[in-house]
Amino acid sequence: MLEVGSGGGWLALELARCGYDVLGVEPEAEAVALARCVAAGEPRRPAYLCAAIEDRPPEPLDAAVFHLSLHHVRDLAGTLRKLAGALRPGGRLVCVECPSLPRLRPPSWPNPGWRNSASTSCTGTKR
Repeated sequence: MLEVGSGGGWLALELARCGYDVLGVEPEAEAVALARCVAAGEPRRPAYLCAAIEDRPPEPLDAAVFHLSLHHVRDLAGTLRKLAGALRPGGRLVCVECPSLPRLRPPSWPNPGWRNSASTSCTGTKR
């Protein structure tokens, strides 16, 4: 499973905890560093790649997830075509693009604003 724009890695980590093999693709190095730190010590961890999704070559996918990241994609139509074409039979392309409301976020998740926490130690960000 591919998570596009994985940010601080919270969704990718939850998907990995559910048993999925997850690759988070995120163009911001600070976010990737935080995501790796948050997942350290987890028995099932996502892999993270610091890259823009437009620069990633297509490969067969079971699923691709955009969670609050579509608006960051430079070539949206081309990227969606590329990912849809890479899906295996029965694969899913999931797009969620709505405001993230704090009351909808599980209380155990840290503040989703990774930029505020990336410059500090990630101690305490794991469950």
